[in-house]
Amino acid sequence: MEKLSIRPDKKYICDYIVNNEVAYSSEPYEYAGEARSEVRKWYVWQEGLPLGTTSSIYYIIEIPETWSGSKNPNNLFMGLRTKIGLTKNIKKRVQNLQTGSSGELVVCALEPGGIEREQKLHKLFESERRQGEWFVCTPKLTRHIRDTHLKNKMLPPKHVHKLQNLVSRASIYHALKKNMGIEPDLVNPALDEEWDSADYVFLDLVNGPKKRG
Repeated sequence: MEKLSIRPDKKYICDYIVNNEVAYSSEPYEYAGEARSEVRKWYVWQEGLPLGTTSSIYYIIEIPETWSGSKNPNNLFMGLRTKIGLTKNIKKRVQNLQTGSSGELVVCALEPGGIEREQKLHKLFESERRQGEWFVCTPKLTRHIRDTHLKNKMLPPKHVHKLQNLVSRASIYHALKKNMGIEPDLVNPALDEEWDSADYVFLDLVNGPKKRG
C-alpha cells in the first residue's frame, strides 16, 4: 500500500507500507507523482529480484580470515574491501566471485539500478578504488553501504545472517583490541603455521580457520 505525505518544506514523500510497517520511503520531491514513481519502481525491482528479472547494484564485502577488525569505531569495516557491481542474479554472482576468493563474501546491500547507476557509483568512490570494481571501505563508503541497506532492506536470506554476524564480529574485535590495548602479531593462523615468534595471537574459534586443514 502506498502512503503519500507532505513535509513542512512542501515536498512529497511516498511510503510503501507492508503489514503496517514502512518497507520503503521515496526521496522528497516537488511533485507527488515523482514520489509515487520512485516507490513503484522500487516495488517492481524487489518483486523481480528473486526471479532474476530486474537489475541490481550490489555491494559485496570480502572478509579475509586474517582480518583483525577495525581500529576506527566509526568505520567497523576498516581494512575490508567492497565490490560494487551490476547483476540480475546475485546468488550466481556471489558463487562466481567466491571461486576466486579465499575470504568470506557477504552481500551487504542491494539497490535497483543499471549501468548508469553503476558508473555513477564508481565515479563517486573513485578515490576508494583499488582494483577493477573493488573499493576499500573508507568511512564514506561504509556509510553509503549502511544507508543503501537501510533504505532498500533487500538481501538474500542467507546474507541477512551473514551481515548481522559481520557487524557483531567487527564490534567484538574492536572492543577486544581497545580493552587489551595491543595489536595481534598473528590473526587466525593455520594449524601448520609458525606461532613461536608471535607474542600475541588472535584466534577466532567461530569465524577463524575452520575452513583450513
